[in-house]
Amino acid sequence: MAKGFFPKQHWVEVLAHLDSDSTEPVEIELNQYGVIVDHTMVSFITDTDKDILLEVERAGLLKSDFAGLVVLEYRAPDCLRISDETAGQSVDVRVLALKDD
Repeated sequence: MAKGFFPKQHWVEVLAHLDSDSTEPVEIELNQYGVIVDHTMVSFITDTDKDILLEVERAGLLKSDFAGLVVLEYRAPDCLRISDETAGQSVDVRVLALKDD
């Protein structure tokens, strides 16, 4: 399992930089050094022992506009759960492709 963590309001700022008109998948990398969304390092807080590169549905990702402490949790084989720990809400986003080492 791999997790990435985003402090309050940070996830909303990440989503604001994504092109909402595009239908292309979004690349998310979870590694021991941080979380990279759409080729930009956006968080330095992770809990993983291996690098995981995911392509996820853009529309599903954009629905996760949580403003509290947000946790990205890869759940094999095809789900990325995005949770707002403060509000107790979550969205499951379909993983379209996976590359792990």
